[in-house]
Amino acid sequence: MRKEYDFSKAKRGPLPNLPPLEELDRHTKVRITMFVDNDVLKFFKARAAKRGAVPYQTQIN
Repeated sequence: MRKEYDFSKAKRGPLPNLPPLEELDRHTKVRITMFVDNDVLKFFKARAAKRGAVPYQTQIN
């Protein structure tokens, strides 16, 4: 390996097997905050407490 590399003449090119940016944005998850009534939250937490159940956050989602 060289100690330093000269990238001054390097060219940018497409990356193989990389989906278009529009497709990447479509599958990106976004963090949000939402308010739910306490009884709704209790309902989903009770369902999630059962053995083998999906977490309550996923159920609400």
